Amino acid sequence: MTIIAHNAEFDVSFLDAAERVYDPTASGFDCRWLCTKEMSWELNPQKRHHRVTDLIADYHIGDTEEHRALTDAIQEQMIYGALCHEATMRGKWIGQ
Repeated sequence: MTIIAHNAEFDVSFLDAAERVYDPTASGFDCRWLCTKEMSWELNPQKRHHRVTDLIADYHIGDTEEHRALTDAIQEQMIYGALCHEATMRGKWIGQ
C-alpha cells in the first residue's frame, strides 16, 4: 500500500500512533508514502509556498481547499497527478 498525502510524514505519524494503540508491540504503521509537498519542492524550489491551497490554485484544480474528506482526497489525487504530469513534461523522475 502506498499513501499519497501533502506533508505525508506528518500524516503517517498519526497512523503510527494509532497502530501502537491497537498493538503496543508494533513497530509502527508499515506503508510506503509519497509526499506532494516534497514533490512540489523538488519541482519548483523557487516557489515561496508549497501549501495545498497554493497548489490547488497553481494547477487550476479548484478555487479553495474545502476540508471535507472526500473533496480533500480528490484534490490531493489531482495535485499528485498534476505534479507527475509536470515532472514527466520536464523529464524528471520524482516521488518514489
